[in-house]
Amino acid sequence: MKNLVFYYPVIHQDGLKTTFEKYIKFFKKKYNIILITNSPKKFFSNKQYSHVKVHNLNNLILRRFKHLNGICCLFKIFRYLNNKSIIFSLDNHYFLTILKIFIRNFKLVIRIPNPIITSNNSLKRKYQAQFFSKNPGLPLGRFETQLMRFSEKLIISSREQILYLKKKYKFPNLILIRNIFEKKITKKKITKVKNIFFIGRLSDSKDPFFFINNLLEVRKKYNVNIHVIGDGELKNRILKLFGKNKNIKFYGYIKKPFEKFYKKIDLLCLTSKFDGTPNVLGEAISYSIPCMAPKNVGNVNELLGNGKFGSIYTPQNNFSFQNVLIKAMQNPKKIEKKANMASKNLVKFSKENTFAKLEKVLRTI
Repeated sequence: MKNLVFYYPVIHQDGLKTTFEKYIKFFKKKYNIILITNSPKKFFSNKQYSHVKVHNLNNLILRRFKHLNGICCLFKIFRYLNNKSIIFSLDNHYFLTILKIFIRNFKLVIRIPNPIITSNNSLKRKYQAQFFSKNPGLPLGRFETQLMRFSEKLIISSREQILYLKKKYKFPNLILIRNIFEKKITKKKITKVKNIFFIGRLSDSKDPFFFINNLLEVRKKYNVNIHVIGDGELKNRILKLFGKNKNIKFYGYIKKPFEKFYKKIDLLCLTSKFDGTPNVLGEAISYSIPCMAPKNVGNVNELLGNGKFGSIYTPQNNFSFQNVLIKAMQNPKKIEKKANMASKNLVKFSKENTFAKLEKVLRTI
């Protein structure tokens, strides 16, 4: 069997980790699975890693320096630069793409988890002025994006972003492979919209402050319960500002939050400034949970059918967010109907479609 070598410099508790674990579960009988990383040991205690050969630097200090960490992980990959291995990069790709310029005898597949900002706004100007993305979840930098052309295949999860990269960069190696969201056999009856949830990484890109501040404004007129699930660099700051507010329920990180809370969630709000495929949105839809999300952010338009399958508001606009939220609260039957339609639309994101395409890519490069 060939080696399938995943280059994943730092694993975080996020959607990319979930996607990666689905990949290794599917490919374990078809390839020798190898992981190159520098991540906490706790991530590998799960049984599904028992068939994975893990090269883990396990260095906490090194993790704080993204670029240096990426270079150190790169040294671990040299033994697999041959025709018996496929290198599958999940994050921090640019060092591998630079290496590909000088060493051509290995196969490189890149899956872009980072957002690609296609609209002409201040966020695009800000992030495309940088060479490399600085943290997981932040948009790709200008030079980093250009380097992607040196991979054999570049996997994108959004049709909109595929079209943008084809038009702007003329990439010859693009392929659309969506994330996996499996419809759950559940039926949630929405009689009253009272419990409103934010679920995700507590980071600037996910903007939990936007969610909390707007919900507190809405709560001045409507009796709603505010729930926040997640962990991240903004956690301490959020707890300092809102931790004693009895109207907000903080849970911290919870594994499989939808499995635990789907009966309680009346509405999930996504408040990302930018995103790739918002896994949290896809997971919520798979449980037929009504969702509200910003227009033109990541795969929101496709997942919510441009508003047919959920509530869509103008990104980073307080008035629009509050107005759309109040309308959703006033029409529980309508948002329940939309949620059920969104769940049926997940056939595009099925395991069969995703893995069939992915397997073909690996087999033919």
